[in-house]
Amino acid sequence: MAGPKVLPAKKALPRGRPRQFDKPEAIRQALNLFWERGYEGVTTAELTRAMGIHSPSLYQAFGDKAGLFRAAIQLYAVEWERVVEKIEAVPSFSGVLEVLSSNAIGRFPKGDHPGGCLFLTAQLGLRPERSAMEAIVVGYRKRLLDLVVRRASDAVENGELRSDVDPQSLASFVMAVVQGMAIQGRDGATSSDLESIAQWTQRILR
Repeated sequence: MAGPKVLPAKKALPRGRPRQFDKPEAIRQALNLFWERGYEGVTTAELTRAMGIHSPSLYQAFGDKAGLFRAAIQLYAVEWERVVEKIEAVPSFSGVLEVLSSNAIGRFPKGDHPGGCLFLTAQLGLRPERSAMEAIVVGYRKRLLDLVVRRASDAVENGELRSDVDPQSLASFVMAVVQGMAIQGRDGATSSDLESIAQWTQRILR
């Protein structure tokens, strides 16, 4: 008697792969959302929609939303580092003020990105358990402040600034002005508006 008919084994269906995408451009789109609305203020669904991808692609490329945020911070830091390099390179403290002013006037008004500065003004809205990410942004601000303090100290030593100038206080004042310009840029100030602030700052510091 013939045995039971053996059916051929079914071939396993290949798992779908997340489609390829322009990773740098996707990070840039995510950066603008984080910049405008903060980390907690944007959902994963909103991020993937802005990036033009599906959730599997996000998780495969970045691990999770926090990983995407870190990638966005790294992208933004590229421009930040250019400003730092310029501040280190100029020969005078007046040159430092010019670099900071030019960057504020050119970058802080709203355009193809949210106004202001991600590191200076963005309300990240991070919960306490995400303090490590907040510390990354604070670290960038502190590094810039420390650099301005050092350049002010050099200017006091070489006679560019008066001997009674306190470098720490001066640097804190300068950074307060820059952060104020960032806030105004976020609120809609134009390049001309920010240029006027820069000019008044120069007059005060003469």
